[in-house]
Amino acid sequence: MTDSAIVLVKLGVALLGAGALIWRARKTSGASRLSRRLLLDLGLFSALLWWNLFTFHSESYVHTWETYHYYVGAKYFRELGYVGLYECTAVADAEAGLAAAVEKRRIRDLATNLIGSTAEILRNPGRCTGRFSPPRWQAFKADVGWFRDQMTPTRWAATQLDHGYNATPAWGLVGGLLAATGPASTAQIFALSLLDPLLLALMWGVAWWAFGWEGTCVALIFWGTNYPARFYWTGGSYLRQDWLALTVVGLALLRRERPALAGFALTWAALLRVFPGLILAGLALKAVGDLWSGGPFRLRLAPAHRRLALGSAAAIALLVPASSLLAGGLGAWTAFAQNSIKHVSTPLTNNMGLKTLVAYEHASRARLSAPLGLETDPYQVWKDARRRTFAERRVIFAGLVTAFVVLLAWAVRNQTDWAAAILGIGLIPVATELTSYYYAVLLAFGFLRPKPASVGIGLCVLAAVTCLIPQLTGWHDEIHTAISGAVVVFVIGATIAAGTSRPTPAAPPAAG
Repeated sequence: MTDSAIVLVKLGVALLGAGALIWRARKTSGASRLSRRLLLDLGLFSALLWWNLFTFHSESYVHTWETYHYYVGAKYFRELGYVGLYECTAVADAEAGLAAAVEKRRIRDLATNLIGSTAEILRNPGRCTGRFSPPRWQAFKADVGWFRDQMTPTRWAATQLDHGYNATPAWGLVGGLLAATGPASTAQIFALSLLDPLLLALMWGVAWWAFGWEGTCVALIFWGTNYPARFYWTGGSYLRQDWLALTVVGLALLRRERPALAGFALTWAALLRVFPGLILAGLALKAVGDLWSGGPFRLRLAPAHRRLALGSAAAIALLVPASSLLAGGLGAWTAFAQNSIKHVSTPLTNNMGLKTLVAYEHASRARLSAPLGLETDPYQVWKDARRRTFAERRVIFAGLVTAFVVLLAWAVRNQTDWAAAILGIGLIPVATELTSYYYAVLLAFGFLRPKPASVGIGLCVLAAVTCLIPQLTGWHDEIHTAISGAVVVFVIGATIAAGTSRPTPAAPPAAG
């Protein structure tokens, strides 16, 4: 099946999911058993849809492009840091007898995120080779050569225009150790690519254990059918779903009233990708509300919140020093912060969030400037326009974020801890701007099923809308801006629905 055909199948399945939930909500006689079976079947089928019904990336399962960045970036982080990957790849290619092709190559300068030539690095190859010991340089060249051989020359050159290696030192702790188990080979890379399926299987098993089959099926429908977080982006790489698995496990542990372990898991997820830390903001707002309601002289955290804080502190105390040791010191975290500031300030056509909406200007959309070829980077004019527009509307953005925080504080006031954490996920699209594939985290709203029922229905409708929008335009900036609008509307609606509904029951559901 073609990718476009699979997207249409996903659209239909998401709509059927919404219909099944509406049917169940009506509770008509005789409908309960059939709607339960339909919801279960749709959930299980959606699990297959995320894998594109096993067509994967059409030509292969392994995502070689993505794996190159994370495998080489983590394995040689001490030498490359966050800015040396493409420069040193160019030198390695030149030494492999491809100097003529490298001279014509355009690469992204990872210090500035601007596209330029390879001339300077080829004139001074010692800038790269001097960072490595001779054995490490030979190993680096061999690994780069393996990835180069897996792609056509055109596609290999295109990888050098991406945005480099951007994982945290905490990700590099595990990712780097796994990459160091041997030289890049078909067997090693394939073995590493199987880690994410194992993590995802564990994640869904834990979700079923904690939230029951209905909530898990609603979450599966969104995960398997939504457009922005589909397999295309990061599927077939390695450890690209670890943050998602830890996030769901953390929420599940909250649901099963194990706050210390939940704090450890959620903080680990935050150390891997930063933005999962906002999930704890929903809990923090609830904790502050509980303190306030207790009166000015009773400012004591609830025992569950204290245990969660201890679990969080334990994750930081363990993972930050360990990752720093492997990466060459605490300076790795400083370098990550600097790299993140650069990355956040660079508009991407698959960015999503409230900021994407605020920065959108119809007259400067990419389809009007990119084909003109006015800059070395065809999207440079578009990027400059996005930065300028957002700077002009920054106050509006700050006001909208503040208003949502107030709404969220109101909504979590009577919620259980796990429900408050799920509602805190709404801060991710509102307060940050992330690349589209991280929006898989919205699946957690399905766990609020069955109260309020409108949230599960809305989540399925949102997945359908994300599949419909790409049928209307082929430009990524327009697609992801429109989807951003749908996501923000859903998050606001879900927050209001949860705030006006009866509190979610605290007792864990039956396992299945």
